[in-house]
Amino acid sequence: MSGAARVCLTVAMAGSFAIWFGARAQSLAPAKDAGSTKAGPMVTGFAPLNYFQNQCANCHGDYGAAYGSEFGKNITEKQMNDFVRDMAAGPGQMPLNDADLAVETGFHRALQTSQPFGVAVAWEGGVLSGEALPGSTVSLEIDGKTEAVPLAGNAWKIAVPSGADWSKIQLRVQKDKKETVVPLATRAF
Repeated sequence: MSGAARVCLTVAMAGSFAIWFGARAQSLAPAKDAGSTKAGPMVTGFAPLNYFQNQCANCHGDYGAAYGSEFGKNITEKQMNDFVRDMAAGPGQMPLNDADLAVETGFHRALQTSQPFGVAVAWEGGVLSGEALPGSTVSLEIDGKTEAVPLAGNAWKIAVPSGADWSKIQLRVQKDKKETVVPLATRAF
């Protein structure tokens, strides 16, 4: 192998490692304890829509648009889980750990049922951030008040007042006249 070829291979491998490490670092963030309502919300530490766009969209379209209306019909939760796991490890070339697989499978199940999908990914410094399908309307219900959350592409974030009681906070995602409600004290998506 020539010196130039070795340099190209080394640069390509370094770039692949950086992409892999960045995606894995997100999935290694700890989720909050579901029993604590004051400390913070449940979060995944994993961004399933970004993962899909980076690893799957080339074949399956942006956010699964190429799946079609028959995607996932008449398959069990285990079969959906196995499908996502196998595609991530095979063509996606980025296997998922069990926790991340559950989130990615949740996204795929939402595609299959045509339900809006939203997920709380991180909670840091009083700011909650996450993802929702582009074109969704995202809001946070805090103590009965609804706060609109701007969506930039598939990402959203909002500052949450300190001392908020997470047992009374819900993420609401609306799209195509359907709504998904996520009680953030007990679930992240």
